[in-house]
Parts: sequence; structure tokens; C-alpha cells
Amino acid sequence: ININKLENCEVQLAIAAIDNLPAVSEVEPYHKTAIDKVRAACDSLTAEQLGKVTNYATLTALETAFNEKFEVVVEMTAENNGYLARPATWLGTNYTIGYSADETYGNLIVMNPVAKVTEAHNAFECTLTDALDATKYDKVCFYVYNGSDSDKGLFVRFDGGTYIPSFMTLKSGWNKVEMTVEQFNTLNILGIGSVSQTSAVYKFSDIYAVKKTSAG
Repeated sequence: ININKLENCEVQLAIAAIDNLPAVSEVEPYHKTAIDKVRAACDSLTAEQLGKVTNYATLTALETAFNEKFEVVVEMTAENNGYLARPATWLGTNYTIGYSADETYGNLIVMNPVAKVTEAHNAFECTLTDALDATKYDKVCFYVYNGSDSDKGLFVRFDGGTYIPSFMTLKSGWNKVEMTVEQFNTLNILGIGSVSQTSAVYKFSDIYAVKKTSAG
């Protein structure tokens, strides 16, 4: 193996990966997965190789833009049991809760069906340790995958109050969900309403806070 050719190939791969990232003006919360992946690739290069990555400044500018706009406030991982307590006992019999990762959306909590159900609601309990500061953040957002072939409702409950079976309509596939900081701070049930398909899988991404701008 020609080491010089191999090292040059790694440089070219890094350049191509950075070129495939979004523009700074178009960065969205879910882009964190791609940004982190490219960052890891660049960190694996030698200093000499990194000096040859001609668009490296684009990556650092994008990282700065992301960190100025967004903050991960809940990671959907098995280790994060401080927030995701367990499947709600009265809603967790039709689905089990698992964890996964996606190349685009990163960490995921996954609701896997275990029984045929008709118009049931399936959700998990949320326990927020520290409330978000509404003076620092504009809103909260995350992504939900609706694995069924029909629209579903995002099922929520705030502060032990009334259950809302359709906080928003979830189209088949991936959906971006937004709520106010005040709503998020009192969220204690999150799931899917009116589930009726045995084969449908539902997924929830990490939760991001959108920072207020200096003008806001």
C-alpha cells in the first residue's frame, strides 16, 4: 500500500464530506449527526493532512453556527434514564421501548410493536430534571418518525393535565415537532395517538432547544 496515496485519499474524503454538509444559513438541528461525523473524520487526520483540507474552515464555521443556534437538551439513549423514565405503565403494553441510531437523525428512542391494537395510545413518561430558561431559548424541537402508512397524532400530556391525543399531525415518515419552552418544561407524556398497526414502528430523536438570538 502506498502510504502517500492512502493519506491523500483520506484528505479527499474529508473535503468531499465537508462539501456535502449544509450551508451555514441552512443548518438545522438534525444536521448535528452529519457535522459530528465529519468532525470525527477530520480529528483522525494528522496535522499535515488537515492542512490540506482546503475547506476545513467551512466545517468550523458550521460548528460555530450550530452551537450558536441550537443545544441538545435530551439525548435519546439508554444511558439517559434521568429523562426517559420508562414506558408509561398504562400505555406500554402494546409497544416496547428500545434505542437505536440513524445516520441522519442520530440517537433514537424506538417504539416497537408487540401486539395488535385498535385505536390505542402508546407513549413513554418524561422526567425533566432541570427546566429550561425561557429567557435563553425560543422553543424546543425534535423529530418523530411515523412508521405507519397513515397520519397519526403526537400524543402528549403537560404537567399531569389533560391528555392531548393529537398535539400535531404526524405524516408518514419523518416529522419536525416544535413546542414552546413552557410546554416542554411541563411535558410528562410523549407518544403516538390512535395506533392501530402491528407492524408500524415509531421513533423519537434527541430533543433540541433553539437559542434566542441577540436581537431577540
